[in-house]
Amino acid sequence: VKEQLLQSNPVLEAFGNAKTVRNDNSSRFGKYMELQFSYKGKVIGGKVYSYLLEKARVTYQAPNERSFHIFYALMHGADENMKEQLRLGSPETYGFLMNESRLVPGMDDAEHYEELTEAMTTISIMESDMHDIFATLAAIVSLGNIQFEDKEGFARATPVNPDALNTCAALMQVAPDSLELALTQHELKKIGGRNSVTMVSMDSNEATANRDTLAKELYKRVFAFVVERVNSQIDYKGDSILMGILDIYGFEIFTSNSLEQFLINYVNESLQQYFIELTLRTEQEEYEAEGIEWEAVEYFDNAPVVALIEGKTKSVFALLNEQANFKSATTKTLLDAFTGQLKTHSQYIEPVTLKSDISFGIKHYAGDVEYNVEAFISKNADTMYFDLKRLCASAENRLIKQLFTPDIEAGESGKRPPTITTQFKGQIRELMTTLKACSPHYVRCIKPNEQKTPGMVEPDRMLHQVQYLNVKENVSVRRAGFCFRMDYGLFANRFKAICAGTWPRSGNDAKADTSAILTSGGAASWPDPFHVMGGDVEITLKTLTEGTDFKLGATKVFIKDPKMLFTLETARQAVIPAVASRVQASD
Repeated sequence: VKEQLLQSNPVLEAFGNAKTVRNDNSSRFGKYMELQFSYKGKVIGGKVYSYLLEKARVTYQAPNERSFHIFYALMHGADENMKEQLRLGSPETYGFLMNESRLVPGMDDAEHYEELTEAMTTISIMESDMHDIFATLAAIVSLGNIQFEDKEGFARATPVNPDALNTCAALMQVAPDSLELALTQHELKKIGGRNSVTMVSMDSNEATANRDTLAKELYKRVFAFVVERVNSQIDYKGDSILMGILDIYGFEIFTSNSLEQFLINYVNESLQQYFIELTLRTEQEEYEAEGIEWEAVEYFDNAPVVALIEGKTKSVFALLNEQANFKSATTKTLLDAFTGQLKTHSQYIEPVTLKSDISFGIKHYAGDVEYNVEAFISKNADTMYFDLKRLCASAENRLIKQLFTPDIEAGESGKRPPTITTQFKGQIRELMTTLKACSPHYVRCIKPNEQKTPGMVEPDRMLHQVQYLNVKENVSVRRAGFCFRMDYGLFANRFKAICAGTWPRSGNDAKADTSAILTSGGAASWPDPFHVMGGDVEITLKTLTEGTDFKLGATKVFIKDPKMLFTLETARQAVIPAVASRVQASD
């Protein structure tokens, strides 16, 4: 099981990671992994939950970035026989890979392929399933080579290069004519007094968008299939103790930011809001509830930012989804809606104050970000027509058929498919529900420089990260507050055996007992069961001062110095054998 857990990581990284301008192996999906332990502390299994895959990367990558690692590994690592079967070329021959090789320094794609196939074998993905996965990936990347044009006299767009269409159809194992029709027209059903079906033709731009939607949806489903296969091998079905690990992409601010960066930053705003509630606001509210005086710490409350993005009304999501209802919607109508409805919001930045007239801005916790809305509407739509689902379900490619057959069995819904922003919002809520069921601990990763170079520190870059990760505020809260707090009853029961004032008999006032344990300095006398001469257990207690070393709240004691807690625990450990010996003797 341990080996399968370890080998699941390179598989997930191959399908879910990519090179970005800041990271050569950046996770482009959110991964929440549950590690399952036996009650003896042994690892017995695990389960992976994936969130928010950046599927737009399949069809476009910014300069100096790459698509998912798996495409390059397959093209550089597969043997000649495999390449011939999958009709694979080099990355330069694919439009979806920007017709460029884009090698990563220090990364051997051919070696990566060997490691990947070995890892897939370890987690029991059979060779036949591997072939189906790779054939589907080849089909996805070949879709990008299908270009369309509008010809006079033709109602719908036509493929520029029939060879590209034939290649993709062969890999999907569908008829070329069927693929062409599904890409260039779709059914429109009218439901009412007279049900009717009309075929709506697409122009070249609409057909291109339809092609991209198919590629992205295919990849999303392949990725989900891989995750499911991983879980089928590592998930332990019996009782276990769980430890969850969340790994998700960080805040992004580029020279040009589109819907992808907006959604990624929305994810981070949501996580930051939870972080604030968990480590800052909750801390201060507890002190107030307990009547503990302390110096409040100012921090950036990003709840208004989250509301600006995802609110039911007068939010970016609401207005963007509203525009999806209008075929005449344009970049201008979207920006006009934003400005008209959101300009009075404290965290919104109007286009007139920015460099571009097709942009708006958000005052994020990590800084102000300008977003180019030119493709917001089309990227948000992500409408996959039922014609494409029907085509995929009829494919002879076993994996593609398997991935889409449930859609056909469920039947066609009359509802509009959820937009990308709606999907993201739903997944974020699922993730937050999971996190709120846990007791989280945070690991903040600081990048020392932008050159991806070891041994180099850029102070300004590091300071910026410390500020926007709220590290400064969190440290300030911890310094101003108390490292340890516990209910009086629990504290008195835990430590009463070490203090002469509370042992052998303590009062009925747990708060008074707590104060006695911390202030008396008098250690309880216990015979040492391991001492050959019958000596006593040696216990050292310090006399603490209320108000300076600790404070007594309404229901809890608050201790300032972690060293004092260590002293208490050391004394308790020293007397436990003596306590156990007396209990056994009394029996």
